[in-house]
Amino acid sequence: MIEMLQGFLACIGASLFFVAMMIAIKSVIWRSPVSPFEVEDTGAPEGDQIHFRIAEDPRAR
Repeated sequence: MIEMLQGFLACIGASLFFVAMMIAIKSVIWRSPVSPFEVEDTGAPEGDQIHFRIAEDPRAR
């Protein structure tokens, strides 16, 4: 009898978790500030590109 109650509570917990995750994902998707059809002008400005260097380029000097 206890095993059935534990299984039932586990199913309820799993379904609540699933619903909460779906609500969180939906809110992230629908609150997207940029339309997918607009041209994005995001990223680092030209001066900040130095932060993304991986290796020194000997020709850059």
